[in-house]
Amino acid sequence: MNRPILLTVLAAVLTTGLLMTVSFQIDRTDSGRENSPWAIEQQARLEKALLHASPGSDRAFKLQLKLDRLEAWRQDQPQPGFPDEFARMLYEMRVPSDRTVP
Repeated sequence: MNRPILLTVLAAVLTTGLLMTVSFQIDRTDSGRENSPWAIEQQARLEKALLHASPGSDRAFKLQLKLDRLEAWRQDQPQPGFPDEFARMLYEMRVPSDRTVP
C-alpha cells in the first residue's frame, strides 16, 4: 500500500471518530438526565418500595438514600455519601485496642 492511500484512510478514520465523539456529546447533553426513562422507572420503583417499608426501618433508610442519590444524579450534583463515617473508621483503625487515641 502506498503512502498517500494510507494517509487518506488514516484521515478518514480519525475524522469519523471525531464526528462520532462530537455527536455523542451533543446527544448526551440534549437528552437530559431528569427525563431519562431509566431514572423515571427507578424513581417509581423505589417510591413504591418505600411505601411498603416500615417507617424508621433499615430498609426505609436505604430506599430513601437511593432516592436521594437518584435525585442528585438527575440534577448532575455530587451524590451524598458518608465521608464522616469513613473518616471515623480510618481513625478507629489507627487506635490500638488498649488505648483511646492513636
